[in-house]
Amino acid sequence: MLSPRPPACRAAASSTQPERVALSVAYPRDSLKFRQAANFGGVSKGKKKGSTPQREPQPPVLDDHHRRGKQFIPPLMQLDNVVTVSWHHDMLPDFLWIAMMLGRRSEWRAVYRPLDIIDRFVPEGPRFVDGRLTTFALVPEISRAAAREAIRCEAPHALPVALGHALGLYRTCPALWLYEDWLTSNHPDADVGIPLLRTLVADNVDKAGVRSTRLRMAAFSRRVKHVKFSHSGGEVMSMFPDYPDNLSQSDQSAVESVMRAMWGGFHDMEAQSDPSIAAWSSDFWEDSRKLTPCQFHVTAGGVPVTDDPDGPIDPEPMTTLSEIRALLVSVRALGDHLRSAQLAAFHDPGSDEPNAVLLGLASRMFRLLSDFLDRPSAWSPSTAARHLRPLVETRIVSAWLAKRDEPALFAAYREHGVGRLKLLRDHIKADFGDDLDDATTELLESLDQRVNLEVDEWFQPVNVGSFTTVTVRQMAIECDLKRLYDLSFVPLSAENHGEWPSVRENDTVLCTEDLHGGHRIGAFRGSPRTIGPSPVRTALTVAEEGITTIFGHYGVDVSPMFVPVWEAFNAAMYEDPDDPDA
Repeated sequence: MLSPRPPACRAAASSTQPERVALSVAYPRDSLKFRQAANFGGVSKGKKKGSTPQREPQPPVLDDHHRRGKQFIPPLMQLDNVVTVSWHHDMLPDFLWIAMMLGRRSEWRAVYRPLDIIDRFVPEGPRFVDGRLTTFALVPEISRAAAREAIRCEAPHALPVALGHALGLYRTCPALWLYEDWLTSNHPDADVGIPLLRTLVADNVDKAGVRSTRLRMAAFSRRVKHVKFSHSGGEVMSMFPDYPDNLSQSDQSAVESVMRAMWGGFHDMEAQSDPSIAAWSSDFWEDSRKLTPCQFHVTAGGVPVTDDPDGPIDPEPMTTLSEIRALLVSVRALGDHLRSAQLAAFHDPGSDEPNAVLLGLASRMFRLLSDFLDRPSAWSPSTAARHLRPLVETRIVSAWLAKRDEPALFAAYREHGVGRLKLLRDHIKADFGDDLDDATTELLESLDQRVNLEVDEWFQPVNVGSFTTVTVRQMAIECDLKRLYDLSFVPLSAENHGEWPSVRENDTVLCTEDLHGGHRIGAFRGSPRTIGPSPVRTALTVAEEGITTIFGHYGVDVSPMFVPVWEAFNAAMYEDPDDPDA
């Protein structure tokens, strides 16, 4: 596999990899998914450039989802009255006492003995105290003093002073009565309580972790003790009494998985009947936000520095200035060749308008490629999307127009763009009104010339939609570019449109304060200066395929013109690990 090389190395490498172009955008190049996807659809070493590898049928995507219009609904969301809950936000605050008792070594007796004592003070009924803070409220107020005294005498470990400092900071805590006597003569110390709570939350925040699962297991055992749970048997359920000491690691994992699944159902049923369960968790996170400030760490992009005005910047780039110059020279030469090659298309004046559209789109792909190669600072993943997305879109739209080859579509494309320019001109006029200075007058005159350059504006309709009802996705399907659409256009669009995953990963950081529930805050940083060759390879491959497709529409093969560009690119970026002289 090709790998980035130090600036001092010089060697050629294999040519373009058309099947892998989309994958370099969808997955990091060194990720397992990239390697699997690349091996699935990539060009193997030794294949001639342009050959089409045989691919196995791809598995269906979202086949277990139900389609509703343009939405695909996952199986669980197809059920009625499904409510999603979070272990971290909705449940964990209720388990703080159990977490304190179990510690990090699962001292089960430390939980069970105090709860057996409290059972004596809870009236008969459908609910019981299982160690969650909200269930301590089941002890009637009239019995709470006696319950405290019994715990102090028989299980004093259940009322650790540090936990009193912690829970005492939350005035709505449903188990605060456990420390009512203590609080009359002590003031909760945040310097003691907050670090303890951070530890309890951090130790048990992983919803699938063994520690957090054992919190639920401890509460579940009380359900069994109070004969509030029955089951029809089964291999896993029969292992519950032997958990954990008498089970193998794999059997423990099976029991833990079932426990997590069951507890979600228990919580949902109880939360619907007792709103205080959800209220306490909400209060905990809200009060924690007031008690502790946000903590975060941002790694900002460095500013380029160098001791030598003509030397490499820090961090050292993956190529040298001379090699970039050679690459750009080869691209300029490619432009010269394409300008000459396009003349073969202009023999029939009746086809001038569609030819201008297609060759203009080919030139757009060349311009986007050239501008991108000219700016190595834009080769970082988040910034590269701004350059790659219009390139991929132009590739799909131009291929679709060439495939359809319908004069009405070319006319609609041209008409749509001019109409939008006319609308912009009129918006600017309306915005300025009669208060026009010299600069505004000059701007409007320039817009008038652009609007009326081909057709008088009185004959120009304005379409605020698209020039066709066919979506880019449908265009890609018609042109056998669905793979390019799914693996490149969609993720690039997510970056350009600022969809949440892109904003989350590039523009926010996690608050590292454990008592803030893992919320995110703005990063306010520039893009990292870590760059790589994958976006450049993508741009070069998309442009090559798009431009050769358009010229192929006219029976002109321009693919050999790209060979020098690929050679310059490979010489600048790569070493061949199989070449001993590299």
